[in-house]
Amino acid sequence: MSTELVEERPFDAWLHKGELAAQGRCSWHGRTCQEPVIASVLTRDRGGEVWHAVCHRALDALRRSEF
Repeated sequence: MSTELVEERPFDAWLHKGELAAQGRCSWHGRTCQEPVIASVLTRDRGGEVWHAVCHRALDALRRSEF
């Protein structure tokens, strides 16, 4: 099963549990990403559903279902 984009919203720090995302940093790419966060997205994979703070590059890839 690949990662599925379930929902997309403007960035909202309250949706995120992880430290990076809560700080407005890209939780999809992790500490290596220096791009600004532009959205909060709910993704689904085998592990269930998780909110991620994403940069433009990650959002484009998720929309194209590259994962």
